[in-house]
Formats: sequence, structure tokens, C-alpha cells
Amino acid sequence: MFIFGDGKDKKNVKTRELLDAKSAEANEERERNAFGLSILSKSVERMSCGMDVHTLCKTFLQMFIELTCAGIGVVLFEESGYLTVKEFKNCEENAMRRVNISTGAAFVKILKENKIPCTSEDLYKAPGFLEDGSFIDMRFYMDPQIFVPLMHKNELLGVVTLGGIADKSRVPEYMKLLQLLAAQMSFALVDERFSREREALNKQLDNLQEKKGADLQRLNKAFASLALLDTEKLKALTMNLVFEIVDVDKAVFFLRSEDEISLISVVLAGTPGVATKKIYFEIDNDFIEKLRLEKKPLFVDPSRLKETLESRKCNPETSDALVASGMTLFIPFISNERVLALLVLGPKRSGKEFTPLELELLNTISFQFAAAIDNAKLFEAGVIDGLSKAYTRRFFESKLEYEIAVGMHYRTRRALCLIMIDLDYFKQVNDTYGHQAGDEVLSEFAKIIAGIIRMSDIVARYGGEEFVVILPELDLESGGKIAERIRAAVASTVFLPNGPAFKITASFGVSAFPDYAKTKEDLISKADKALYKSKESGRNKVTLCSSL
Repeated sequence: MFIFGDGKDKKNVKTRELLDAKSAEANEERERNAFGLSILSKSVERMSCGMDVHTLCKTFLQMFIELTCAGIGVVLFEESGYLTVKEFKNCEENAMRRVNISTGAAFVKILKENKIPCTSEDLYKAPGFLEDGSFIDMRFYMDPQIFVPLMHKNELLGVVTLGGIADKSRVPEYMKLLQLLAAQMSFALVDERFSREREALNKQLDNLQEKKGADLQRLNKAFASLALLDTEKLKALTMNLVFEIVDVDKAVFFLRSEDEISLISVVLAGTPGVATKKIYFEIDNDFIEKLRLEKKPLFVDPSRLKETLESRKCNPETSDALVASGMTLFIPFISNERVLALLVLGPKRSGKEFTPLELELLNTISFQFAAAIDNAKLFEAGVIDGLSKAYTRRFFESKLEYEIAVGMHYRTRRALCLIMIDLDYFKQVNDTYGHQAGDEVLSEFAKIIAGIIRMSDIVARYGGEEFVVILPELDLESGGKIAERIRAAVASTVFLPNGPAFKITASFGVSAFPDYAKTKEDLISKADKALYKSKESGRNKVTLCSSL
């Protein structure tokens, strides 16, 4: 039997072919998606590996190339307003070194504004695009087909360009995956930058902690000896510590006057031409009161310093001197709600601001030294000779007894030297020029001694025109050298230069514990006998007890 076909078989064949094609296409798309997802998965793994910038760029560029089957790939980084090549593949190295594209170029602005991958054709169509020199250069060196901006919020980190793509028809399929991969790379780059900045900050903090530790150790060492210091030594120690901790070269130190009505400038550093007597603050001044109430360092902008001081009724000469010296930081020394001293510093030599650590250390110094100055004033009222400002004989004997007791406890018997000094023919000064002139000579003489001996040494007025000096840890020979330095300084000094100028000399006797004396009385006696020998043999001499 002959059966006529109705054409359904042919139609079914075509349908099956169409379905097979669609199925193959779907399978291919699934494979591509699976491949893209595997690359994205790989990128997530790489992000947690803590890679440096170079490794990150190299790794992610390879992923971009695999994803698009590109033949050429370049990673450009934004640095100081320009895009420069950070990593590349299949490009000529010398050519890559010449690539330097301004972030102000038209096509770069479009990439930054759109924030998504695009093709060269997309850029041509973009509003405001101009085929300027930068874009021509990029095409010449790289011939890019795809541009992938690397964005973090609104910041352009860089651009990935891809070229040499064989199947351009499939470029639109890559865009979504490229955008996701770019987001992963941008995140990895920001994370790496954050880690690098954090490491640098930690290193800086470690250095600051190390410096803080060293500064605190220095402060603790200084604070340990505060109870033994008088006001003059406290001033010197304060300035030394300040200059060690902060890099300033200008400073003025004000100390409360004996009449308790003003803060008088007593130390000037780095301020030539400024007369000490002209710079002072009255205690009840509005500016000093502000410092007393706030109890912390006060920074004043140099451009507003004159206005600030004068508005608070400061002495005009003080205001002019501080403004001319460029002072900026005012540090009050407060004890029992009283401003005992004021330290004023110029700007740092580096031009940088004072750090919180420096302000903290300066505040610590002011707090500790204010208490020490307060104690020193109370102490000085009982143990300081009012005329010469040297220690009293009573304090000297107590201190000498203490130093010998300490020396006795040392395994090797710690050395101690004693100098006795007597001004030659001092009675003639009183008889010729009057007792007031004699008092001034005694005061100047004590200053000469204090300027030569160490901070740990003690100078005291033994009686009349006779002085003694305790030199801990020095033997007879070393003490003799210091005595000779004092003798020479006294002999070369012109006393009362503004009045009846004249010179005077002094005689010296030196003894030492434990080599030449075993007790306090023996030490004083042998120094006194050595002094008497200097007097007998012509005065203006130094005699060691070893020659007796």
C-alpha cells in the first residue's frame, strides 16, 4: 500500500535540530558561566592570601585574560594624578615605560563616572568624549578593546585594559563577570593598602612607644633627684629635659618672684637681644589666670599672639619680646593652685606641630617640677643662706655626714672630696667699699662656684667669707683640679663692674675621704689645715692635704 507523507517528518527533524542547537548553546553558556564563576571563586581565594601589590596585579591580570581569552593585558595604577603601568602581559617593555596618562584625560573621566567596564566603541559614543592625545597614545601602545575601571567608592584606583580578543562578538557576555572581578580586585588592593598603612602606623607607634619609654625613663631618673635640688638646679634641669624631649631651640623660663607679685624671666635660650628684666608677667594677669584655671599647655597661634597677650593686659615689652621670638607654647607650673613658674617654647625646628606625646611629657614635667619648686622654696627658707644663696653651714654638716655614711656602705668605700675656700683680704673690701659692696662680692663669688661644680655637688657658706664645697665620688686629685678652676675663675673676675671695679683672690684647702680622712671631723680638719697652708704661703693658691 502506498502512503502519502504529510510533511510532518521533515518538520519534526527541523524542530529536533533547532532544539539540539539551543541545547548546545545552553550547555556552552553554562560552561562559560561555570568557568567565569570558577575564576571569581579563585579571585576570592587570592584575596585572603595577603599578597603584595605586584603579586595582586599579576594574579588578577591573569584572571582577566583567562576570562576574556585576551591576548594583551595591562594594569595601570593611579599615582599623583597619572595612570602608569603596574603590570602587563604580551606588551613591549620599553613601550610600557613610556605610558603616562593624565587622570584628567576625557576617556579616563568617562571611566570614572560610569564605574563599569566598557569597550573602545562605547567610549567613542560617550557624550563629551574627545579622541585626544592620551587615548591615541594608549591605542598605539596597547590597542585595547576593553577598559575595566578599578573603583573604590568614588576613588579611581586604576584601569585594566584588555586587547587581542579573537571573538569580539562575545565581548558583551564578559562585562558582568569583568565588573565582579574588578570589584574583587579593587577590594583586594584597598585591603592591601590598608594593611600596609596599618603596618607603617604600628611601626610609627612602636617608635613612639620606644621614645616615650626612653623619655619616661629619663624623667623618672630626673624626678628621683628632685627632692635634693634647689631652685637654681631645678631651672637648669627643667631646661635640659625640655630640650631633650622636644626639638625646639627657643625657650623662656619665668619663675615666681620672692615678693610673690610677678613671674620674672630667669632663663632665656635662643632669644638673643632680649633683656631678661623687661620680660615678666604679673601673677594676677588675665593670661596667667587662664593658664592656672586650665592647668595644661596652651598653644597660641603666632599670628594672634600679640592680640592674645595684649587683650589680657600683659606687659607690652613682654608681648613684643615673645612675638619677636616667635613663641607658641605656654606651659604653666602649678602647685597648690598657684602658678610657680611658666615655660614658654618657640616652634619646633622641624616645623611640625607638637605631638600629643610631647604635650603629655611636658605636662608631666610641669606637674612634677612645680611640686619640686614649691618644696625647694620651703626647703631653701630653712637651709639657704639669704645673702649668697649657697647652703647654710648647718645643712652642709648634715649633708657631709650623710655622704660619708653612704660612702662607708660601698664595698670599695666611695670617694668624697671636700674643698674649703676663703676670700683673700676680704676685710679690706668692706673697709674700703662698704659692707653692701662686700655682700655683692660674696653673692657673685657663690655664683662663680656654682657655675663650675656639678649639679650633684653642694656649695655652702661656712661662715663670713669662707665657703665649702662637697664633691661626691671624686678623689683628692680630681677635687684639686676643680679647686684650681674655681681659683682661676675668681682671680680673673672683675667684681662690681658698674661701681668701684676691682679684683679679688681666694685660697683653697682640699681633703678627701676615705684615703686621707676617716670621719667628718677629720675631713674638715685636714681641709682647714690645707687652707691655712695656702694662706701662709702667699694666698691665691690650692693646697692638697696630701702635702701636709
